[in-house]
Amino acid sequence: MERRIFLKAGTLAIFSLYGFPEKIFGFPGEKLPAADEAHKGQDRFTGVYANAIANDRVLMPDAFSRLLPGESLFLVVPEGSRAAYLMPENSPEWKALKQIFDAADKDVPGILRQRAVIDKGGNLYLPRRVRKFAGIQTPTVTIIGRGNVIEIVGSEVLNP
Repeated sequence: MERRIFLKAGTLAIFSLYGFPEKIFGFPGEKLPAADEAHKGQDRFTGVYANAIANDRVLMPDAFSRLLPGESLFLVVPEGSRAAYLMPENSPEWKALKQIFDAADKDVPGILRQRAVIDKGGNLYLPRRVRKFAGIQTPTVTIIGRGNVIEIVGSEVLNP
């Protein structure tokens, strides 16, 4: 319990230095907050969608997949989080995280990161390793657009 609180406080402190919204990451038991007012007009991804995982792939909402062709993407999962975060490489959130990763001698402990692939049909490859680390156990996920970040959460988190 204390480790999770420490990780959350540390992660949020690091992100706040780079100007991230303080509610970018959700942890078990937390309600998903409404979008921060500070991002109005800048939100690239907005909305909440549900979809199923089939053959380690999830169909991204059309509103998102139209904005992602040709983009280099990363999946990021902080330890203790119940979600995977999809970030375009050119987003400010990924650039700030990359500085943290580059400053470390090796991978940052407690944060899984992996290059993401979306095929021409708009399907995101969501490997079992990522789902296991994020605690996504159901075959359905909720996809939430939050500014420059797409949050992928197991439906059981939102509908216990």
